[in-house]
This record gives sequence, C-alpha cells and structure tokens, in this order.
Amino acid sequence: MLALVITTFAYFPSLSGDFYHDDLQNLVLNKAVQLEELNAETLQNAAFSSFSGILRRPVSMTSFALNYYFFGTNPYSFKLVNVLLHLCTGVLVFFLIYYIQLAINGVSENKKCIYSWTALCVASLWLLHPLHVSTTAYIVQRMTILAAMFSLLSIVCYIVGRIRLQKNKKRGILFIFFSMICIVPAVLSKENGILIIPLIALVELYIFKFRAFNKNFSYVIKSSFYIGCVGSIFLLFIFFDPIRNHIEAGYFYREFSLQERLLTQPRILLNYLQWIIAPNISTLGLYHDDIVNSTSITHPLTTLFSILAIGILFIMGFLSRRTYPLILFGICWYFIAHALESSVIALEMVYEHRNYLPSIGILLVIIELARILTHKINNPRFTLSLAIVACSVLASTTYLRASQWTNVVDFSYYEALHHPNSPRSVYALGRIYGNLTITGEQKFKEEAYQLLEKAAELDQGGITPESALLLYAHKMNNPSNSQWLDSITHKLESFKLTPNDLTALSEITKCTDSNCLLTNEEAYTVLLAAFRSPNADIKSKRRADLLTIYANFLTNRAGDFNTAETVMREAIEIAPHIPQYYINYINLLLVLQRLDEAAFYISKLKQVDNLNAKSNIVEDLESELEIISANLTNNQNEY
Repeated sequence: MLALVITTFAYFPSLSGDFYHDDLQNLVLNKAVQLEELNAETLQNAAFSSFSGILRRPVSMTSFALNYYFFGTNPYSFKLVNVLLHLCTGVLVFFLIYYIQLAINGVSENKKCIYSWTALCVASLWLLHPLHVSTTAYIVQRMTILAAMFSLLSIVCYIVGRIRLQKNKKRGILFIFFSMICIVPAVLSKENGILIIPLIALVELYIFKFRAFNKNFSYVIKSSFYIGCVGSIFLLFIFFDPIRNHIEAGYFYREFSLQERLLTQPRILLNYLQWIIAPNISTLGLYHDDIVNSTSITHPLTTLFSILAIGILFIMGFLSRRTYPLILFGICWYFIAHALESSVIALEMVYEHRNYLPSIGILLVIIELARILTHKINNPRFTLSLAIVACSVLASTTYLRASQWTNVVDFSYYEALHHPNSPRSVYALGRIYGNLTITGEQKFKEEAYQLLEKAAELDQGGITPESALLLYAHKMNNPSNSQWLDSITHKLESFKLTPNDLTALSEITKCTDSNCLLTNEEAYTVLLAAFRSPNADIKSKRRADLLTIYANFLTNRAGDFNTAETVMREAIEIAPHIPQYYINYINLLLVLQRLDEAAFYISKLKQVDNLNAKSNIVEDLESELEIISANLTNNQNEY
C-alpha cells in the first residue's frame, strides 16, 4: 500500500499535462471515440476507429471512448485512469514474482516471507521506475499498459493453476482456462499481447517442466505443449509468404533496411538495460531518433560489442541456473518480451514504452543479485537501507520527470534540452515556440526560426521542419526563404515518403484563404517532386494518399477536374478498402452533376464502410444527391 501511495504521489504532477503526439490522432481528432450516446453501435464504431496495428486495438479504443463518455475531454481524467491501471499492473507484478518463486523453490513458511519481500521489492522498483513515465503519462500508451496488465493476469493465473495441478487440485484447470481467455483482451489491447504464449512456454519449460500430480496428466500437458508448438510452426509455414510480404512492405517506408534494424537492435536492447539499471533523466525521453543506426557489425563498433555482451549475459545466466534460477529466468523474460518490437517488424527503432513488460525481468535479476549480496553480508539493516535508498532515488526521479509532463511547453523544452540532436524533439519545441509567437508571445520569435532550421538540418530525409518554417513565415506575414522550398524538393526526390511528409505536403499545397502559402507553380513543383520519391511508385496506401493530395490540388486550385477524376480513381484502385477515397470521388461527381455515377459509388462506399463509421457522411452525400437531382428536375420542368 505504501508503494502504491508513493507511486501515485510521484505521478501526480503529470496529471495536469496535455495531449501529446499520437494522442491527437487517436483521441482529439478521432470523433468516433468522443461518445455522445452509449450504445452498441457507438461503442463498436469507437472500438475499431484506430488504424494502429493489424487488429485495430478495440479493447484500448473502447476504454478511451468510455473515458470520454463519463469524464469528458479533459486529459486529466485520461491520465488518472492510466495511473490507476499502472497501479493495478504493479500489484500483478507482485503476484507474478511471488508465485514464480513459489513454483521454483516450493512451499515453506520460512521462505514465504522471503518470497514476499523479493516480490515487494521488484514490484516497488517497477512501479516507481522513471522509465515508465513515458508510458503512463502518455495517454495513448494505455494500449501498452492494458496489454501488459492482461498479459500478467494470464501468466499469474497459469502459474497458480500449474501449482494447484501439481498438488492434485483439479481447480487448477479453471485457472489455466482463465489464463487462456486473458490472451484475447491482451492481444486486442495491443498486438504484442501475443507474447503471453512464449512467456508461458518459458514458465512451463523452465519452472514446471511438465510435472503434474500423476504421469497421465503430465503426458497431457506435454502433448498439449508440443501440439501447440507444431501447430504454430504449421501456421507460420502456411502464412509465411503473406507475413514476409507484410514485413518487406513495411521497409518501403522506412529510412533503414531490415539488415540495419537487426544490427541496431542489440545496441538498443543494451541501451534499454542501461536505462533500467541506472536511469538518468537526461537520457530518457519520448524521442530517441538521435541514436545512430548500425550499417554493419563494426559500424559503429558498439554493434559488435553489444552482440558479444548479450551472449555473455546469457552464458552467465546459464551457468548460474542451478544455484540462482531466477537470474536466467529474468534474462529470458526480458528478451522474450522484446521479441516482437525489437526484431524484424519495420517499427520505429526506439521507444521507452517497449520496456513496460520486459523491465520486470531485469528488475528481478537486480533484486536477486542484491539478495545474494545482502545474504552474504547478513546485515538486515543494510538490506533495508539499500531498499529504501533505491526506492527513494527512483521515486524522486520519477517525480521530477513527471513534473516535466505538466504542460506541452515544458515537456517540449526538456525533450529538446536532453536530446539536442533529435530532429523530432527540436522540431516539436520550434513548432511550440512558433505557435506561441503567432498568439502574441514575440519573445519566442527568433528562437522558433532557429529551432526549426536546426531541425531541418538534423532531419536528413523529412520535410516537416521546412514546411513548418513556410507556414510560420506565412502566418507572421514574413518573407519565406527560397532555400526552404529547395530543401523540400530535394528531400522529396531523394528520400522515401513518410506519413509526416504527406501531412506536410497536404498543409503547404492547400489554400486556407485567398493568400495561398505557395503559388500554383510552386505547389505543382513540390507535388511532382513527391511523385519522384523512391517509394512513390509503389502501389500502396501511401501512394493513394499522395494521389489524394494531388487530386485536392487539381480540383481546388488548378481547376483541372478531368485529371483529378483520373487521379482519384487510381487512388480507389490502389486501396479499394479506404472509405475516404470514395467520399472524395463522390463529391467530385456531385460537383460535375454526374448523379448516376455518384449513386453507384455511394453504394460502393456503403460496402467498404463495414462498421458504419462513415454513416453520417453517407447520409449527407445521399441528401446532397437528392437535392441536386431535385433541382435539376425542377430546372428541366421550368425549361
């Protein structure tokens, strides 16, 4: 209870913070989550309103929708729920460590006290660790928290069930059954919930070793395990080509290759270890794009050293497995829990929230080593003092870091201060200062320009900083620098298009008033440069989005409806499952008064809008179609 209270106090400053980064897309701009009525239809629309992950994370999105319905849009309530979920997960960490020890060492009244203290230390350090601030205070990472919470609940139930089965308590089957059920909400919270399966396999192979109260039941458990393994391999074999194609497609949009990612991850995993073992507030942050990618096993040389260090870590754990089994278990837990997000999938290289579940293993190793040391010293006061100092240091560091999340200005300032070579951190602060200047805070004017120009230099491939400079100068009625436009054109032609590039393109090529940001000629030049991008010719949603931006330019600025129609149809052909492309094309057909075609594509729109997420827009389009049709009929009758 004391650990939970201290954790709540440590996180308290972050509760007054704002929405950040992906919060905007998933919550602020996502109207489906902002429920006005609570019923099956609105909940279904909210649950599948995210396009993050293959399964769209409906459990997490439903929690956001309910959060909005009961408490409104204030980020305070979202953050408070995150903290409460973090506390619940911490309790599950306690039970996980307690029952792991119970399963490994057996039951005795003397050891139960040691088990409790070890579990308490691991859970307390985990709850108070400053590395988890960027998970708990970052609202959208509730997806990570929920996935971890259901994962731990599943694994704890499995261990309890197996302990009971070893004692001929048939009710253990119910615990195992409930454990399997928990896999579903874990995966539907975030896809890495599927790691429950290899983590349970670790528990079974390393701890229980298929033991049960009789040989027949032991045989059943062993058979089920091997059938599951063979079945998984069989499914992997069947879906190998789609999985490989999906993974390869992800790298079409990344600035790094599969080989570079695999070479870089050992260094990243050791960085994570450093942040867990000796957290330093100046090295932590939301963005870590200032870490250089590995291009070969010796470039940088730390790549080779990292691979060797990981090998040594496993060897040490293996050699000590009989005397100190928790050490190898903790090491295996850490690497298995990182297996999805630190392997072949084309995700961002580094994020702190990926350590939310894996860090439990390393903290278990730390506490086990501390227990071994203090047992040899045989000084209870020293042991207690060590635990108090560790928790105090982590709690104070977490409080300081949570204080930096109190508002978007302070948050962006400290991010850029701690990571001056991070393009995203520097850009975020420059954008904040630019917005403050536009609202009248003139003291930030020069610094905004300097930060955005620095971000443009740091970001070798992205056009977001230059686009922000153009927008900033436009808003302030200042002249733009021709070098910014040249840099945008060069980057678009030389580097892969990213989602941020497309957003920037959309902003700088559209007109919000009579005084456009770019002339028609300049906008056309920029768009053509985008079509020459290395991945712009790949038939994917990214090309379809680029075509949509180009079509908007053609219809709203160039007045070239014929070309716009061709472009919109190509976007639909590339991604026929995206409702927005149909909506764009239907609006054009309505403007051109081609009503039969508009009616046909409205019917197509209804087919692709499986969850009726666009039902309101469909109704508006049908109403507009009826009005235009009626007007045309009246005009013909008058004639």
